[in-house]
Amino acid sequence: MVGQSETIRRLVMGPEGLQALLGWLALQINGYVLLADASGTPLQVSSRWPAELSALAEEGIRRVCAGKAGSAAMDATAHTVWVSAIGGEDPQITLIVACEKPFSPRRRKLVSEASGYLWLRWRLEELERHRDQVELANMQSHEAALHLLLVGNVVAARRVTEALGSHLPDVTRVHIIECPPRLRDECLHECERAIRGHVWLIRCPVYTRHLIILAPAGPDDADAPLEHALQTLAANRRHCYVGTGQAVPLGDIATGYEQAFHALAVARNTAARCAAFSPRDELAALIGPAGVRWATTRVQPLLDHRPRRPQDPDAAELQATLASWLAFSTRAARQLKIHRNTLTARLRLIADLLDCDLSDLATQAELHLAHRLLGQPWRAGESDEPDNVILDRLLATPHVIQWAQNRLSEIGNDDPRLSHTLRIWLSSNGHLPSTADSLRLSVPATRKRILRIERILQRSLLNAPSALYEMQLAVRIVDRHTDEG
Repeated sequence: MVGQSETIRRLVMGPEGLQALLGWLALQINGYVLLADASGTPLQVSSRWPAELSALAEEGIRRVCAGKAGSAAMDATAHTVWVSAIGGEDPQITLIVACEKPFSPRRRKLVSEASGYLWLRWRLEELERHRDQVELANMQSHEAALHLLLVGNVVAARRVTEALGSHLPDVTRVHIIECPPRLRDECLHECERAIRGHVWLIRCPVYTRHLIILAPAGPDDADAPLEHALQTLAANRRHCYVGTGQAVPLGDIATGYEQAFHALAVARNTAARCAAFSPRDELAALIGPAGVRWATTRVQPLLDHRPRRPQDPDAAELQATLASWLAFSTRAARQLKIHRNTLTARLRLIADLLDCDLSDLATQAELHLAHRLLGQPWRAGESDEPDNVILDRLLATPHVIQWAQNRLSEIGNDDPRLSHTLRIWLSSNGHLPSTADSLRLSVPATRKRILRIERILQRSLLNAPSALYEMQLAVRIVDRHTDEG
């Protein structure tokens, strides 16, 4: 029995310990072993339980769970079924064994010895399952709060975080960690150990390689411990990169996220594998309050939408869907937690409402700009522009033209071929294979050129959220100004 005791301990401590021990015990008694709850529902079984023994087992479970006996043995034609309570606490668990007659003292002793280990291993696995469920619920709550912040619903996001016993800071900085998916959980736990404080670590629901950190934005010295931890993480892992956005109000987390995403594109091309967002004038800010009336008119049918049926998406849902799709393209289904067919149906409805072709890059750029303008803290009354102002008039101001010329000159000064590549890529609606065909290059060679443009602009282009819309508008502005000149 000494050897058997050691075998029991080795099995129960190994991988899949509960199932391994049940299988071994069934082999030793030449029968069947089953763990069940008080109702007789199987929790774990060594192999298929014979149907003809189920009634006997249920009778024994009732007697044991009612406290009428610590164990019960029932005889069938060829088998003995023995039921015993194990663990001695709620929820009550029963161990049921069935073997050919007789149920000898040696078998009974072996089952009794194994039962204590079975209980402990089952309890351990139950605690692990409970921990996993808590972690999953916590992760999903964090994702829900992030989603609410990305669509600008700060009040609802605060309710979620307060229910979790957390507080969202009024001014926040977004960091994105990129690492291989197999290392994401390891990096998350490493960050949790290194970063002790009021920060939120979230597994990105869109990109499986990304972890998102929402951290309070304080003075530079207050941010130093977090930045040092992230720099160390990137330095110690070959395929780990970190992008950091600027401090933004909590209601502008979407901008902070895009900043961190663009910084991540820069980090992939630096030795330190870390980069902070380099601020530049954004087109929406340059246009100013004058653009609010145009933006409102551009998407007015969407703002006025009323669903015909209670289950149909309302205007707010469609606006959130459009914003997510413009930011993440087809990955928006992950971010919104909806089926891709649902996303397709909503986009079809949006296209009908706005009477436009959503597959057209120029249209996407206009809608993206409209969304940005409506997200600014301006009021339409701050502008003297007429209600029927057109976009090209807004894009024809000197500072906007200068912005566009600066953007494109950066690319052309580095290599004139890159400007041509960018224009072909934009005219192909950002489709790499079509661009490659037009340039008579391979897709990898074309991709390399786009990546060179990314490095010059310090913005992401190939992955969403992308600066693709800004570049499309920059080309439109420069071309129109050149024609008029």
